[in-house]
Amino acid sequence: ILQRLLLMVCPDLPVPLLNSVDALVLLAPSFITARVNDSDLSQSLATWLTSPRIAIMLLLSSVSFAGGHLVCLKLLRDASATSFQVVYNMANFVLVLVSALLFQDELFQSPLVVIGISLSLSGSLAYSLTISATKGGKDEDSEAHSKMAFAQRT
Repeated sequence: ILQRLLLMVCPDLPVPLLNSVDALVLLAPSFITARVNDSDLSQSLATWLTSPRIAIMLLLSSVSFAGGHLVCLKLLRDASATSFQVVYNMANFVLVLVSALLFQDELFQSPLVVIGISLSLSGSLAYSLTISATKGGKDEDSEAHSKMAFAQRT
C-alpha cells in the first residue's frame, strides 16, 4: 500500500530507489523471523556461505526476488492495482502448474482443486480480455489514478 501511494504521489522516483526502500523495510521482519527460528544465526549463515551450492542458490534467489519486485513496481507504476493483481494471479497459476508437474504432485487429482484453479484462471483471462478490448487496454482505475496524480502535481 505504501509503494502504491509513493508511486502516485511521487511518480518521478526511480524504481530502483523504491526497490531499495522495500528491501530495507523487509529486512527487519526477515531478521526477526530468522532470529526466532535459529538461535545461532551467524553460525548458520557462515555454514551456508561456505557451501558453494547453497551460496549460489542464495545469490540466485536474491537476484530473482529483486528482479521480480522491480518488475512489479514498474507494472504498478504503469497500470492499476487491479490489473497488477490479475497479472500476479496468472503468474501464480503458472507457478503452481510448473511446480505440480516438476515435483509430480497429485494436486490435480481433486475435482474441487481443478475447478478452483480453472475459475481463477478464467476470471483473470476474462478481465484481461475485457480490459484490452476497451479503451486500448487502459481501465478506469488507471485513468482515475492518472487524473489524481496530475491533479496533485498541479
